[in-house]
Amino acid sequence: DVNNMPSYGKVNIKIPPHKLVIGVANGWADGVKFAKISSDDVAQAQRLLLERYGPKGLFRGAMFWTIEEEGNDGIFMASSLVTALKSCKSS
Repeated sequence: DVNNMPSYGKVNIKIPPHKLVIGVANGWADGVKFAKISSDDVAQAQRLLLERYGPKGLFRGAMFWTIEEEGNDGIFMASSLVTALKSCKSS
C-alpha cells in the first residue's frame, strides 16, 4: 500500500558509474517536454568522465526507448549510440 510507505524526505542515492545506464529518447523527443539528448552528447559525457576519473568513471552504457521508432525522422539511435560509445572507450 503506497499510503503506508515511510517518508524519507530528501535522500541522496549514490550509484557507481559502472552500474549506471543512461536512458535517452530517440526521434520523438521534442526538446521541451522530453529532453532531446544526442548520441554525441552521451559520448561527450563519457569522454569527460574518462578524462576526469579514468576507466573507473565510465558509465555502463546507454539505451533508448521505443525500438519500433528506430529510423523515424532519420534518427538511428542504436547504431549512433554504439558508434559514439566505442569512440570513447578506454584502452
